[in-house]
Amino acid sequence: MKRKTDAEIKAELRSIYAGQDGEMPDLSKLDQRKNSWFTRFLVRSILFLIVVSALAWGGFVVWSRGGVMPSRPLKTSVEVPGDVTSGEEAFYTFRYENSGNAPIASLAMKLTVPPDFVVTSRIPEPTDATTQTWTLGSLTSGSDGAIRIGGYFRSEVPSSQTLQALYTYKPANFSSDFQDISTAKVNVASSVLGLTVTGPEKALAGDDVTYVINVRNSGTKPATNVLVGATLPEGFAMTNSDPAPAEPNAAAWTFDAIAPAELRAIAITGRYSASISGEQKMASRVSFLNADDIEFAQAEAEAKSEVVGGAVAFHLIVNGSAADQTANPGDALRISIDYANNGNETIKRLGFKLALSGDGTVPVIDWEKADLGGGTSDNGTISWDAAGRKEFAEFSPSTKGTIDLVLPIVSDLRTPGLSSVITLSLSASLDEIGSISGAHVIDATPLVVKVNSDFRSSAHAEYFDKDLLPVGTGPLPPKAGETTRYRIVWRVANSFHPLENVRMTTNLPPKVAWTENAHSDVGTVTFDQTTRVVTWLVDKFPTSLPGAEATFDVAITPDAKDAGTFYKLTNAIAVEATDTFTKDQVSNGIDILTTELPEDKGAAGKGVVAE
Repeated sequence: MKRKTDAEIKAELRSIYAGQDGEMPDLSKLDQRKNSWFTRFLVRSILFLIVVSALAWGGFVVWSRGGVMPSRPLKTSVEVPGDVTSGEEAFYTFRYENSGNAPIASLAMKLTVPPDFVVTSRIPEPTDATTQTWTLGSLTSGSDGAIRIGGYFRSEVPSSQTLQALYTYKPANFSSDFQDISTAKVNVASSVLGLTVTGPEKALAGDDVTYVINVRNSGTKPATNVLVGATLPEGFAMTNSDPAPAEPNAAAWTFDAIAPAELRAIAITGRYSASISGEQKMASRVSFLNADDIEFAQAEAEAKSEVVGGAVAFHLIVNGSAADQTANPGDALRISIDYANNGNETIKRLGFKLALSGDGTVPVIDWEKADLGGGTSDNGTISWDAAGRKEFAEFSPSTKGTIDLVLPIVSDLRTPGLSSVITLSLSASLDEIGSISGAHVIDATPLVVKVNSDFRSSAHAEYFDKDLLPVGTGPLPPKAGETTRYRIVWRVANSFHPLENVRMTTNLPPKVAWTENAHSDVGTVTFDQTTRVVTWLVDKFPTSLPGAEATFDVAITPDAKDAGTFYKLTNAIAVEATDTFTKDQVSNGIDILTTELPEDKGAAGKGVVAE
């Protein structure tokens, strides 16, 4: 191929790039094509509008409702007195000031206090006392004011409490309301109620012991609605208190008001049981009570006593246990009293007393059948002394023994006024220990036995009712290959305590048919086709309902191989219920029912299947 000359190349380039005037452009640099003046004007206008819009929206956000102000003109503060005393009046000052250049057109304050804070004074008085709101009006620039609150806490000691003031205001140059919160943190460090407990440094088990609880109001105002409670030591039985407790057998006392500088004393007298020894604590606490009887503890105190165990060690065991328990009607309480002289001195004229008490007027023990273990009975108290047990005259060290007795519970609990509870209180008495003379009585911790209700049940099958009218159908005696229908009768009875969830159940044998004919005085009778279980359920069984009955019919068609036998109608029957007083589950069991009908006079002797 022939190479082009420089002159030929230039000629071709000129033909491509030459202008209309035949001149070649300067190809050593490139010039951008200039925009038109209209395009430049349009772009500049759009940019200007964007800036103006941004400034407008910014101003709207700043100055509109909910916008952020450059500064808050209202300055608030609260003055608190430091640590305060529960029950003692203190004062709290809420201050406010307009530190801005413009007036505040309207100002209001709402005070919120804890429910255990009692307001005693407000200066100035609120506009609305119910909501504790002050309408303060306008506030010129540089002016200020204050609201002074007097009151006292009835709070737990120690605790931290809060008083809060909510300010709502509107600056004169704004159309929106603004809010500010001022909070007073208060430390309740002490109380006007002081408490001390005093008692003996040493105490002998069985001797009377007295503890004194002193409550003093050190404040300048009456202390109202005050509760004093005591936690009794283990094995300590309170026999008396002055003043009497708020409720019987409760270690708690209430005072409507205790005057300033007044001292209230509570004397508690009692005895430690024979099983207690070593250091014991009598503790007490004083509290304020609010309208809902919620306690706010103010002070606690305790007294310690060294309990010296007596030389006589003894225990009460009922049916193998030293704990509270339940028993059924007709049961026997098998009681053992074991005793020993664990000291180094001879004890003279030792004796024991077992007192039985209850919650009714008639004792539940069958005293005619009781075995008193050699003791003597007097109005529910069994005694053993040196007259009946020679070893009690001089009970030597390391000597020990046991008293066994049996106290049967009556079977029939239908007697009015019969006790549901048996409280067994055992005490030992002695006249002399070595060289120390003087009567001593030592109490054991009482043991409580609750008697379950007299829940009874029965079941039978019948062909004729009590008037000898037929309730069954078919051949009697039953015949192989033919169907005979019988009625099953279930009964329950109860009279001592209300019962609940009374349930009577049985399982029907495979060849016994359920006939859908069931009836009950109370509750419901159901049959489960899958499990073949018949259930009679009574949710509530009050003592006003002495007895109830449920019936259902079953049908049998014996085979030839059943001839010469009694045909089984039901399997064993289980009966159970819950005693609402003792919380025990009481139960009975009933044997299987067959075509032998001993309670049916019309069908007696006609229960064997015939061929």
